[in-house]
Amino acid sequence: MKRVKINAKSPVSKSGRRLTPFPKNKGSRRPANLAWSQWLIENTLEEVKDSSYQVTLVRAVKPTKDGSLTMGDGYSLNELLFGDPEARIDWNMKKVKFYQCKDCGVEKDPQNIFYYVDGNNISITKNAPPLCKECYLKRYKH
Repeated sequence: MKRVKINAKSPVSKSGRRLTPFPKNKGSRRPANLAWSQWLIENTLEEVKDSSYQVTLVRAVKPTKDGSLTMGDGYSLNELLFGDPEARIDWNMKKVKFYQCKDCGVEKDPQNIFYYVDGNNISITKNAPPLCKECYLKRYKH
């Protein structure tokens, strides 16, 4: 199974939502661990906010005394946020340009933006508005 790589310059969740920037590693190990743990918990809560069951599970996650998460908690949060329990941060990837859906205004990464095309996959694309999946299905009923 291919591991998910997370772009450190512009992190994106599995649903294509832009995440808050990664915390900076300053000072001793405990504050850095705590900052990373809190970042992961906060962004996962935002990702699963529509599922009350998953929100309950994420709220129950607490960092240990040294500020880190247990292995099981870390894997669970990574699975919910990135779709891979062992997702890795790639610090060398280029920054991703985000596109705004013309109908609902939500920002998405290029993999989660759709354009209406003709049978040859051309012509309409240049004039078609960028849409998220939900708006695309609503507008074109495909």
